[in-house]
Amino acid sequence: MSIQAGRYRGFLENPELAESAKKGTPCVKATARVADPSAGDSNNSRIEWEGWLTDNTAERTIQSLIYAGCTFPSRPGEEDANLEDFTGCGLKEVELQIEIEEYTPEPSAENPNPRTTKRPRIAFVNRIGESRATKPIDANQKRMIAKNFGALIGKVRAGTSSSVAKAGDAGFDPKAIEAEAAKKKLY
Repeated sequence: MSIQAGRYRGFLENPELAESAKKGTPCVKATARVADPSAGDSNNSRIEWEGWLTDNTAERTIQSLIYAGCTFPSRPGEEDANLEDFTGCGLKEVELQIEIEEYTPEPSAENPNPRTTKRPRIAFVNRIGESRATKPIDANQKRMIAKNFGALIGKVRAGTSSSVAKAGDAGFDPKAIEAEAAKKKLY
């Protein structure tokens, strides 16, 4: 597989509950399908994803599945969400954060000296299309912000229009800022 480490758009498909072969740790196993033209020849590649269900990781695993569209509908007559029902998974596009890892299979009778190889793995499944820092606002909200803070423009312009700093104005000179701070601590 020629896919490189990076962030790609894609989908989670065919999730099911499973457990690790070695320790029996529960997980949700799914196929991550890359659906991103920027992946070049690796577009439509499929990579196995495991979301572990431990005390430290279960919340993030469930979050990833919700990002992918899982609704976890409750069973009839029950209120709690059903972790066995992955209805909706794959309906929402997600960001697949792919890393390349070194992997050495366990020795076996057929392969007593396995070679270490590199393979892609899904490190994180993230939401797409939603900025975590900002969100869109309507026209009324924009007007209120402009009204509340627009008056500052004239004040800021007046304060920055002179090229010579006023006495006591540290501006952006780090040493002057430190000196002003030191003076204030003495009084």
